[in-house]
Formats: sequence, structure tokens, C-alpha cells
Amino acid sequence: MNLKEKIINAFSAILGVLIFIISLFIIASIIKGFSWFTQTVYPYFLILGSVIFWLSIIIVLPLALIKRTRGLAGACFVVSSWYFCLLLLIQSTIDVYIIWGWVGVVIGLFLGVLTIIPEAFIATIIHRDWAAFFNLLGFLAPALVFFGLGGWLIAKDEKDAG
Repeated sequence: MNLKEKIINAFSAILGVLIFIISLFIIASIIKGFSWFTQTVYPYFLILGSVIFWLSIIIVLPLALIKRTRGLAGACFVVSSWYFCLLLLIQSTIDVYIIWGWVGVVIGLFLGVLTIIPEAFIATIIHRDWAAFFNLLGFLAPALVFFGLGGWLIAKDEKDAG
């Protein structure tokens, strides 16, 4: 091995160690930020979720009965479902963190962001945390129902307009 290859190998090792250290700092920042988020911001997300849910039931659902506003109501339901999916994702991350710690969260996020949701269901079932399990179902049900209803309303509106 010549001097050039030794220098490249040494530089690669140093770069690898630096990337590892920077990754640890990034993970520590995410942990600190996640803790702050769940304590400070997430309760407002839940309040907004309640407002969106009741507005969808009280205002948007009756609009779905009117033929002219059916497409708009469908779009509102789809957007509402996206918000409940976001809440489900955040709550799933919180539940996995509480039950399995950061190792579970990192594994779930490493496999793909959306795998954290089934991981949270599995974690709550294994640990028999039924309150958390039904809480997750409470986010999943409106997400699926609103998405399905919204898609059906949009398709019906397009069929009626066509």
C-alpha cells in the first residue's frame, strides 16, 4: 500500500467517525425536539383535530347531501383524513417511544416512516396497553372513514357531472 492509499484510508476513517459523531448530535437534537414537541405543540394538534372532526360532522356532512356541493364536501373529507393520518403517525411515534424507547422508534422510522403505525399497534397489544391501543384506533377510524367517504363523494360528483 502506497502513501496515497494510506492517506485516503486515514481520511475515510476520520470522515466516518465525524459522520458518526454528527449523526449522534442530530439524533440527540431530534430527541430533545420530539420531547418539546409532544409537551408543547402536540396538545394544540389534538384540539385542532377535535375541531376538524366536529366541523366535518356538523358542516361538511350536510353539504355532502347537496348535489352542487358534493365534490367540495368530498375534498374536505379527504383533507380531514390526511390530518387524522398525521395525528395517527405522531401518536404512534409517541406510543412506540413510551413502550419501546428510542430503539423502537429508530427501527420503525428506519424501515419506513409509515411502519411506525403498525409497530405502535403491535407494541400496545404486546404490552396490553389497551387505552393506547384504542386511542390509536380513535385516530385510525376517522382517517379511514373520512378518506373513503371523501373519495366516494368525489367519484359520485364526477359521475354526476359527466
